[in-house]
Order: sequence, then structure tokens, then C-alpha cells
Amino acid sequence: MMIRKRTIFILLPVFNEGKSCFNLLERIDGLRTRMDVAIVVFAVNDGSTDDTIIWLEKAVRQLESLDIRLLAHDGNRGLGAGLETLFAAVAPNLGDTDCIVTMDSDDTHAVTLIPEMIAGIDRGADMVIASRYRDGSHVSGLPAFRRFLSFGARIVLTLRWRLPGVRDYTCLFRACSGAAVRRLLDHGPLTLRSTGFTATAELLTRLAPYCRSIAEVPIELRYENKVNPSNLKTLRTIVTTLRFVLGR
Repeated sequence: MMIRKRTIFILLPVFNEGKSCFNLLERIDGLRTRMDVAIVVFAVNDGSTDDTIIWLEKAVRQLESLDIRLLAHDGNRGLGAGLETLFAAVAPNLGDTDCIVTMDSDDTHAVTLIPEMIAGIDRGADMVIASRYRDGSHVSGLPAFRRFLSFGARIVLTLRWRLPGVRDYTCLFRACSGAAVRRLLDHGPLTLRSTGFTATAELLTRLAPYCRSIAEVPIELRYENKVNPSNLKTLRTIVTTLRFVLGR
């Protein structure tokens, strides 16, 4: 009887990331050669209007040993819809001992943290967050106003939810056990009402009740690796965060 190898599913929502997404996939391929697990990447192109699809297709051709599965939306539907599509795609393949890792696709998250995050799952956590608010975190190249915006969101979301073990509610770089995700999806497909930045926090609050515990590790966030300009709209982000917290 063949024993199925444990799999790490890396989920990437992609919108106008150009070459950055290719650079990230190259780093993931390098990680694959150093880990004794299977790695499968699901990437959803959320209606990009730049050359993102060219870079994604180039990655599929050139990184032949890395299992990359491309999904696409006809138009830009937002981060929430991208996450819904990714979780729906991975659900039929997910086992309890597998792990899901969600990441930004702009190459700002250090893939070298993934083994440490998976180790946290193996020690009993159902979710491990790469956090900007733990000793040892390193954030470079991020504009001061973006730091202020993220910190403000942290304070508001912490006051609203107070999830044990969580300091960073909005960083998408997280590992989650297959068992916890399956417990969530047993109640139906993932649905998120948030379309933008707050979808990361909403996903966290949806998964948290199905996690025995949540841990954090200090992040390495290298914003200078991002090739294209940020897609974040500051005023819209502030408004949608407040609406999310207020349940509107």
C-alpha cells in the first residue's frame, strides 16, 4: 500500500505583481529541494492587467519540478474572492496531516520561515502566524505610513477580537494545519465578505474557532523585493477596516 506523502499547499492570491511572483516561485522551488515533503502551489490570477500572467506561465515552464497550479478570475474580484477560490481548489486534496501556507505573492515574505512555521504546527499549534510584533522580527523597505497603518489596524482588531496568541491580525503569511482547515470547510465552502486588505483578518477570525492554539514567529518582511507599486489604497483600507470591525 502506497503511503501518501505529507503535502504543504502554498496558496498565492496574485494581482498585478509582475516579476515579483516569478521571483517568489523561484524561492519556493529552492525551498522544495531542502524539505522532505511535497510542495504544491496554487496561484490565482485575480484579473491582473499587467504582465503577471506572462511571469506565472514562465514559472510553470521553467520550474518544471515545482507543482504549480494556475487558477484565474475573469476580472479583479478582490483578495477575499481570491482566497475563496484558493481554499475551494485545495479542499479536495487536503489531508489532516497536510499544511496550508498563505502568502502575499509580491516576494516580500521570506520562504525560509516556512520550515519553522511547519515545526510550530508539529508542536501542536493549528496555526502559526509570521508576525511583525514579536521579538526578532525584521521589516525593511516599508514606508513609515504603511507601518503606522498596520499598527493602527493591529490595535483596533486586537480590541475587537482578542484572539489568544495573536498580535498580528493582518499579515497573510500563515501556516495552518490541514485538520483545522477541514474542520472549517466541513461547515461549507469558505465565504468572505471582505474584498480587500481586511480579508486577511476575516480569514483569521473564521479559522480561529477551529484551531486548538495559535502561535506566532517573528517575520522577515522585505518590502524592497516588491517590483511593482503597492496595490493598497490607503483611505479605502481605513474605511473597510472600520466597517469590518463594526460588522457593516
